[in-house]
Amino acid sequence: MPKLGLLSPGYPHQLGMLIYTSSVCEPINPGGIGAYAYVILDAYGVEIHRESGIACIGPGCFNHIGEYTSLIKALKWLLASGYQGSTITIRSNNTLFINQLSGRYMVHSNRLVPLYRRVSSLLEYFMPNFEVVRNNLARTIAREAYVKYLDEHPELVREYSRYFAGEEEVRVLRSMGVEPPRYLSKAEFERALRKAGYPVGSPGGARARV
Repeated sequence: MPKLGLLSPGYPHQLGMLIYTSSVCEPINPGGIGAYAYVILDAYGVEIHRESGIACIGPGCFNHIGEYTSLIKALKWLLASGYQGSTITIRSNNTLFINQLSGRYMVHSNRLVPLYRRVSSLLEYFMPNFEVVRNNLARTIAREAYVKYLDEHPELVREYSRYFAGEEEVRVLRSMGVEPPRYLSKAEFERALRKAGYPVGSPGGARARV
């Protein structure tokens, strides 16, 4: 795989199409329900395709499987649509994933090695660049796929019930002006507290203030 340097966020894109990838593994990572998503924009920033779905479930499932799944599906779609040989820029908010793609980090997980090899073989048909970005627009789509899957499989809601946040956590987030997403997990709740600057579990944290 080409070992290209990372592009800085905001780099002007005379770099062909943009592929945004993302994944979630909720309500627990690893071991939860892994959803993937990708969005492809052309060189002018116009969306030309998107897809989302479920990459893995249960023991052995973790978020990086969704990241690789999203990129494999995006690259296969590009090939099937006649974009072979194009310059592409792959964007993800997952730093480890991007560092693995760019050759900075090795892939050690037995679950990821086959996926990495598949990505490597597909990237031979393109001129790739890799970029870490925040606020990845594909993440929202991945979570929507996760919510849809839970809606269709209530037995999984029951199976994972101990990992979902309760009414108190929902009340705390709303008191902070944050509308909790459906199937809010305890892990997501703690991430929201950290993002708001509250030390998780501290006596003076958000729980004690509302």
